[in-house]
Amino acid sequence: MVVSLATAVGAALATRGPLLAALHAEQTDCYRLFHGATEGMPGLTLDRYNELLVLNTFREPPPGLLEELVGVHAAVSEALPGVNLAPIYWCDRRRGAPPGGGPAPALPRVHYASELGLRYLIDVPGQGRDPGLFLDFRAARRWIRDNSAGRDVLNTFVSRCNPSPRAATSPEHVLRPLTQLACPTVLHVRRGRGCGRWRSS
Repeated sequence: MVVSLATAVGAALATRGPLLAALHAEQTDCYRLFHGATEGMPGLTLDRYNELLVLNTFREPPPGLLEELVGVHAAVSEALPGVNLAPIYWCDRRRGAPPGGGPAPALPRVHYASELGLRYLIDVPGQGRDPGLFLDFRAARRWIRDNSAGRDVLNTFVSRCNPSPRAATSPEHVLRPLTQLACPTVLHVRRGRGCGRWRSS
């Protein structure tokens, strides 16, 4: 039996209920809502960055994907009552894919999202790109938060996954990255030419 994407996303969200509650409790509103590789649709993911929803396709998208996005949006809205979600942004991540995964919704260029109480300003990704805040690196950022107080931090991983902002906001930190970073309350995450850049807003 073929299961629609909206049905699969709804089932994934039901499974994630306790996890989402725990993330919200630690002031995190950016996370993966659906991981197709383990939930029946390989090559497709759906990520949340506060009100921004990013659907990534890494292989040929399933037929009728655009038509399914309305149902997917409804499923996410039901799981996140009270959140004013933007239309889903489809980002085609296939190597060599033509520009434009689908008709781009009218979205603000930047969005704010929070992780572990730290607020990030995130650009809507260009086609084939990611928003720059890698969600699967959260465990490392949490570890840095919990273990960098009063320590020098040398960040040789500066072009990826944003460990510098997490270290920079730890109390009594001494941050020694390969690029410079102030200690803002809002961090701008933007990537360019192999070098991670963060600026205060």
